[in-house]
Amino acid sequence: MIHRRTRLRHAIQPIYSGALLCALWMAPAAAAVASSDAALSRFKLENDLRISESTAKPTEASQSDLQGEGEVPSLMTLVKMAEANDPSYHAAQAGLAAAREFKTIGRASMLPVMQASGSSSRNRQDREIQQGSQRLSDRRFYNAFSANLQLRQPIYAPEARARFDEAVALSNEAEVAFVDEFANMVIRVVDAYLQVFMTATQLDVLTRSRNDFKDLLDSAERRFEGGESTRLEILDLRARYQREAVQVKAAENAHRSAIAMLSSVVGGVDQASFERLQDAGGPLKLSRGSIEGWTNIARRSSTQLLAAESAVAQAEAGLGRAKGATLPRLDALASFGVNDSDSVNTVDQRFETGSLGLQLSVPIFSSGAGRAGVRQAEAYVVEAKAQYEAAQLELDQSVREAYDQFISVIEQERAMVAVKQSAEASSEAADRGYKAGVQAMMDVIAAKSLEREVALEALEVRYESARAFVVLHQLAGQVDEELIKTLSSALSGN
Repeated sequence: MIHRRTRLRHAIQPIYSGALLCALWMAPAAAAVASSDAALSRFKLENDLRISESTAKPTEASQSDLQGEGEVPSLMTLVKMAEANDPSYHAAQAGLAAAREFKTIGRASMLPVMQASGSSSRNRQDREIQQGSQRLSDRRFYNAFSANLQLRQPIYAPEARARFDEAVALSNEAEVAFVDEFANMVIRVVDAYLQVFMTATQLDVLTRSRNDFKDLLDSAERRFEGGESTRLEILDLRARYQREAVQVKAAENAHRSAIAMLSSVVGGVDQASFERLQDAGGPLKLSRGSIEGWTNIARRSSTQLLAAESAVAQAEAGLGRAKGATLPRLDALASFGVNDSDSVNTVDQRFETGSLGLQLSVPIFSSGAGRAGVRQAEAYVVEAKAQYEAAQLELDQSVREAYDQFISVIEQERAMVAVKQSAEASSEAADRGYKAGVQAMMDVIAAKSLEREVALEALEVRYESARAFVVLHQLAGQVDEELIKTLSSALSGN
């Protein structure tokens, strides 16, 4: 038995070595398959880091960090929580893991394939022999055994190479899709985070406005008792106070809803942790950059453009696969078989057969399907390239619009600072004038109402600038930890 195994190994070893040489010749070089896009390489590295972090299951530690010492949760902590609990993000992570196997599957079509088969059976043979006028018959039982080992290596298989190129394009597309899903997850957290800040500040503005009208109402009632105010002023102030009280209630409900939404987005953390979130106020100090700089970054890193580029690569690989189906295919074959059968004709005989050769497959006639497949694939390539150009034009326009919107709200925010200061000064002056008896109550009401409206409008502009900043980063493919740190610092005043 040992001698037979040695012969089998000696017969297969040179064949397998030759097959490996063919595989190395046919396999693409590293430079041929490595992407020249630095952004794609960066995305792959970031995806690896995020996946490795998620396998550590940081959910429990993150919750203890939020609630252990009563600290106000940071935006970065909330993103990490969402990363550990967001089901859409987990689905994208599983999709990326599945798509990365395309490379291995595609490469396997160009590498050696070894198959083994064998059978063992117990047979019964009934035999009849005619000898003159006599017919002799007998029955015997015998064992049969056969085993075969086959090795196949593609030597010239353009269709297999095209399938590998298609697998690389599919894997790259999945990398981009995972980055896009991470950005969407971050934006969901940021939107909910900003909404908590905004509703908290709105509640503070409306509460102060309600308290101001309550003070005015109390003052008017005291002045009415002294004959210095009118019942009309009191009725007007009471209506305004009641309206402010209703709006405060609505703002409280909106703030609770925003907290519940943020808690749900990051994984059901105790909502009390978010009640301490407060905007530090002041300018957000967000970097403007230039339209040329943002456009160049977007052209290199936009997930929208990289996805369109992957679609072109898939279409070109499909064209290569369609052409490969019309071309010859050459394979190297090696096999070794053992057959042991103790039948009537093979008494105590054992056969060992080894073979080495080439197999050539040539498509001859397919009723036009081959050429039709090539024409179809060529049309898909033209379509993918046209869609890539359209995506590039759309990206440039979207970046321009997002940049203009960002600059516009930044300028509005700066202008509203002066408007807010003027409204506050007017309100204080009207209040002092009323107490000094030189201003009418209606002047004070108008000034207080203006102060409230300006404060709410400035608040809208402030958070609109933060959202425009995030949209610009999303278009440029720059939704990352740096963006999260920038927003967190801007809102906290650090």
